Amino acid sequence: MNHQLDPPGDPQRPRTGVPWYRSLRLHIALAVAVVSLVTAVTVGSLLAVRAAAEARDALRDQALERVAVAAEGYAIDGRLRLGVSVNPQLPPAPLRDSLATGGRASYFDGDTMWAGQRLGPQVLLTTRLDATRLKTADAERRAALWGSALLAVLLASTLAWLSANRVSRRLRQAASAAHRIAAGAPADQAQRVHVGGNDEVAVLTQAIDAMADSLRQRLATEREFTVDVAHELRTPVTGLVSAVELLPESEATGLVRRQVERLRSLVEALLEVSKLDAGQEPVDLVPLDLAQAVRAALPGQDVVTDAPLLVWLDPVALQRILAAVVANALRHGQPPVVVAVDGSEVSVTDAGDGFPADMPETGPLRFHAQGRAKGAGLGLTIAAKRAENMGAVLRLHQVEPGPGAKVTVAFVPADQPMPGQLAGRS
Repeated sequence: MNHQLDPPGDPQRPRTGVPWYRSLRLHIALAVAVVSLVTAVTVGSLLAVRAAAEARDALRDQALERVAVAAEGYAIDGRLRLGVSVNPQLPPAPLRDSLATGGRASYFDGDTMWAGQRLGPQVLLTTRLDATRLKTADAERRAALWGSALLAVLLASTLAWLSANRVSRRLRQAASAAHRIAAGAPADQAQRVHVGGNDEVAVLTQAIDAMADSLRQRLATEREFTVDVAHELRTPVTGLVSAVELLPESEATGLVRRQVERLRSLVEALLEVSKLDAGQEPVDLVPLDLAQAVRAALPGQDVVTDAPLLVWLDPVALQRILAAVVANALRHGQPPVVVAVDGSEVSVTDAGDGFPADMPETGPLRFHAQGRAKGAGLGLTIAAKRAENMGAVLRLHQVEPGPGAKVTVAFVPADQPMPGQLAGRS
């Protein structure tokens, strides 16, 4: 069984993807395509109408000129020329009505251009020109119109997509940086978002960089303060532990001893967290059978197994991780506590009230109390950090249907390459 090792909140894999049908690039490209199509069709239609009208006017002038020349010749010698007819019933009724009182006129019925001139009460000269070429030219113009419109839409939408993709890429980089900041990415994984420009997106990326720098500085200050406090407390707490052993046994002595031990555990946890943050904890990865390694780390604990795999792990780190997770389940949950191995994943489940509603999403947080009992919230934090140092991922789940809480740790199977950031120091 091969498990996905990158959780939703992993700073290395921020969730910034948007479905293509909802992306800014597509919306901009569609808007430009629609505007281009409307513009091309409108302008092309106007030009086509104008060209068709000019072609009809040219054909009308040709017909009128022909009938005028024929009329001059007819008046001289009575002969018909240029295909002109004197049949008064040949022209269409609208043309006959226009020439009822004399003069020269034309009429276009969609297929033929008619022209006529009355020379007398009984003489009506008419000619006609076929308009098939006008219809053919009009069809060609419309085809050219749609072809040019589609070409314009294609070019405009492509250019718009490329231009919008640049803006979208910068926005995705900004979103990725914001996700990394929200996920608590360390300073050495930080990446500058602003790469130039002076538009609104550049202002946004500059603001995110400034926010990241400020937040990184504050986090570094807080971590340094935690380390300094832990180191300063370590000596007096050690003295308290030694001194309390000299007190005579009594109820008050037992209370003091428990509180001093609790304080000592907190100081040791703070020091351990600081070492993990600084990368001072050595990691020695070897391929081991996960079920056998879990049983060795938790002697006496029943372990449910299902097709265990060889995984990359550090046995010492595994023992500390499982000890912290099981202790957390016993302290904040309810029995029974079940440890199970499924492929390359180990899980610890209890029957308690479960995690706070936000914890499965945010993961373990320092100084964030869990469940009904009070605590500093460092146990699972240390376990998650140790898992991360091995290339594994610790996740928190609510048992469905509840009640109950479940912690899973997914390791890298041994048939996959050793985690790259660990290969050089394992």
